[in-house]
Amino acid sequence: MPVEEETALRDPWQCESFIDRVLAYRRWQRMKQGSRADLRAFHAAHELVVLAHDPRRSRALGRLVADPRLRGEALRRRYGALLMQALRRPASVADHARVLQRVTRLCRPHLTSPERAEIARRVRAYRSGLVPLAMPLAALGRMAERHDIVALRRQTYLGADRQERALRAAARGPHPLGDRLPPSRGAR
Repeated sequence: MPVEEETALRDPWQCESFIDRVLAYRRWQRMKQGSRADLRAFHAAHELVVLAHDPRRSRALGRLVADPRLRGEALRRRYGALLMQALRRPASVADHARVLQRVTRLCRPHLTSPERAEIARRVRAYRSGLVPLAMPLAALGRMAERHDIVALRRQTYLGADRQERALRAAARGPHPLGDRLPPSRGAR
C-alpha cells in the first residue's frame, strides 16, 4: 500500500505521484489474482503512466510481463513491487511532454490536420507552463474516443475514469490560467 509523509504531500508533484500510486495500487489489488493475460492487459493500460514516471522501470516491467519463466505469485509480487517503485518517482513536465508526444504520434494517422495542430498547440502550451497537464490529456482522450483508437482509450494515463482524472488534476492545485488555453500566435 502506498504511503507518503504528510509534508511531502504539500509538494504538488509528490502529491500527484502519490495519487497515481494509490489509483494504480487500487486497480492492482482488483486485478492481481488474475491470469497472465489479465496482467498483460493491466500492463498495457498502465504503460504510459509508468513511462511518464520512470522509463527505465517501464521497460523492466515490460520484460517482466514477457518473461515466460516467471509465473503465478512470484510474477505478481515482482510486478507489483516494481510498479510501485516506478510510480514513486514524480513525473516532471519534460517526462509528461515526452509521453504526450508519443501519444500524439500514435494518434497522428487518425487525426485531421486541424486536430493535429490543436494537439501540438496544447502540448507546447503545457510544456511552456501555460496550461495544466489535464488540458492536453483531455484533448488526446477525446481524440482517442472520437477516432476509436482502442489502445489509447484503455490507457489510464489519459484518464479513462473522469473521477480519477479530476483527482489527479486537483492534486496539482489550480493553474493560474484555469482551463483556458492561451490564444494561438498564428500557425507554426
